Amino acid sequence: GTLQAGGTITSLGTRTVTLTSTGLIDTNGNSVSIAGVMSGAGGLTKNGSGTLTLSNAANTFSGAVTLNAGTTSVAVLANSGTNSSLGTGAGTPGITLGSATAATLLYTGNTTTSNRALMLGGAGGGTLQMTAAAQTLTLSGTVTATAGTLTLDTGTSNAILTNTSNNFSTVQITSGGAISLVDSNAMTLGSSSLGTLTARTLTGNLTLSGNITASGSGDAIVLAAGGNFNNASGFTLTPGTGRWLVYSTDPTAAGADRGGLVYDFKQYNLAYPGAPTPLTGDGFIYSVAPVITPSLIGTVSKTHDGTTAVTNLTSANFTTSGIIDADTVTFTFPATGTYNNANVGVGKLVTADAISIIGATNGAATVFGYQLAGTLASGNIGTITTESTTVTSEPGVVAAVTTVATQVVLRDPALVAAPDLITVSLALNTLLPPVSVLPNLDSPDVVISPWLSVASCGISLPFTTGAGSCGP
Repeated sequence: GTLQAGGTITSLGTRTVTLTSTGLIDTNGNSVSIAGVMSGAGGLTKNGSGTLTLSNAANTFSGAVTLNAGTTSVAVLANSGTNSSLGTGAGTPGITLGSATAATLLYTGNTTTSNRALMLGGAGGGTLQMTAAAQTLTLSGTVTATAGTLTLDTGTSNAILTNTSNNFSTVQITSGGAISLVDSNAMTLGSSSLGTLTARTLTGNLTLSGNITASGSGDAIVLAAGGNFNNASGFTLTPGTGRWLVYSTDPTAAGADRGGLVYDFKQYNLAYPGAPTPLTGDGFIYSVAPVITPSLIGTVSKTHDGTTAVTNLTSANFTTSGIIDADTVTFTFPATGTYNNANVGVGKLVTADAISIIGATNGAATVFGYQLAGTLASGNIGTITTESTTVTSEPGVVAAVTTVATQVVLRDPALVAAPDLITVSLALNTLLPPVSVLPNLDSPDVVISPWLSVASCGISLPFTTGAGSCGP
């Protein structure tokens, strides 16, 4: 049936109401109070501006509740199947709030939990309001608020809407104590003023469409986006005596926009609810884990000395990849390294070790969380040049260096029968170049292969055989 108020109606506790089907109460701009028990298998629909007050906590009607307009004031909210001001909540959805016109569910009771589902019924949106001070209302059932804007107006009391199946479009908070929100996908936060706020999207973006002001301390505003944080319109976060923290994925991802928020620090490789390194200060926290890979550029060179040591690296020989978001990262770069071998050559592989990160910044903000792919850097930047060679011989034996810089040619024009002693003197630990011994211009050359790491060689060669030996 339908009850349309033509004025204020007060039903005493001795008068009961039985809902055999869906009952419609149109407050029609007036106040209607029902204190008696409402029972039956039917549901309840509330239309019209004005206020409907359901004060009996023992209502047992089991149908769905639809609050299309105005304000519905209840003293008790409870789990489905439990008597409450809104019945036992067997219908689906449990409570529909709002339609094309805004509606308000006013809770006047103390701390409680209800697992009844709540759904916004239209673009007019709905308001969840509390009047008792310093209480906590936990809606553990699914809240579906995609048809319009959900407004929380809880005064100094707290509201917890953290079911992982919640689906919000836009949430705004006109007043509140500690407010906690979880959305299964994307969520937009409108202008809000409250004590503290924790708002999280599990998979989608978290977008600001208004300024958020908190009066609490500690981590007063915590926003955690499973996707990106988007503040493209440049709204503010004001955390009172506390700080704000914004968690998301990657500052360089499409759709990520800090909107000019000034931050004290930024930290990578940390996902919500991990605690950031700084204990104070406003900060952005990203789950992306940037890895820096160092490598060597430019050139380094030395004269061959028989060792692989590099001693003349400078910071200009180092480059890095993997730095993101216009950060500045400083390093400790070594001045020493090693060639891949001690041989003469160009484009030789050089490796430097013990690279480390000193720190990182972005403007005035400190940046944490960069990692090195390794402490080594390498590159084909090395050159080892040939060391000069001195050749001496007995009198009458002519020693000459040919136009090939690495070959020493020894000639003996005396053509004596006895062997001559030919000595090739090198600096310590240098490479002996190929040696050719020519008895005369008409005889074949006798070539002795190079020897490594010798101080000097005494080569005693018969002019007719060309065998020979060498040792230090």
